[in-house]
Amino acid sequence: LKGSLFSYNLARLDLPSWSVNGHEDVVNSIDSVGGFNSGFGPAELVSGSRDGTVKVWDTRIDQAVLCLETKSPSELSLGSFDCWSVAFGNSFSDKERCIAAGFDNGDVKVFDLRKNSVLWEFNCERAGISGLEFKKKTEEMDILVATSCVSDVILCDLKEVPSENETKIVTLPHESMMTWSSHHLPQDPEYVVVTGVDGKL
Repeated sequence: LKGSLFSYNLARLDLPSWSVNGHEDVVNSIDSVGGFNSGFGPAELVSGSRDGTVKVWDTRIDQAVLCLETKSPSELSLGSFDCWSVAFGNSFSDKERCIAAGFDNGDVKVFDLRKNSVLWEFNCERAGISGLEFKKKTEEMDILVATSCVSDVILCDLKEVPSENETKIVTLPHESMMTWSSHHLPQDPEYVVVTGVDGKL
């Protein structure tokens, strides 16, 4: 089952409604967006794997609609570009959508699915990126929150996607030795909950 993806109907959990052997190694992260009553555009999944790839899926078919590779297959065994986290964002219309991916070398890349190009990127020099979340995935890009393998919570201002030297990045210390993930409160996305390796929020 290594590298496999499954989707289930909650009314029938004995068999997956969709499944695919999507990656050559462990799937570390997955996110979804769109579909019926769930915002704009088609229902899609994005997955990030230890094999270094980020793939976008339409669950009506069993092949990835997009595959982003960080390096050549011959280098996969080095494990230096393990994708730890993925997130959808900027899905405010039927045409607009982007994905963010975080890697174990500290890279964060935001990829525009419509333009098929990298919109924005930076590197957290201290540690790998353990979690990513946009402030609100069904609205225009605003704030991207990244957590890392050290006690950092990184706030990235993506409103105008400026050049790297002008990008507003704020790093906040967290009392935990490591931060796992972050989630905006649905009632008020100005607030962010961060999980730590010590079990604290």
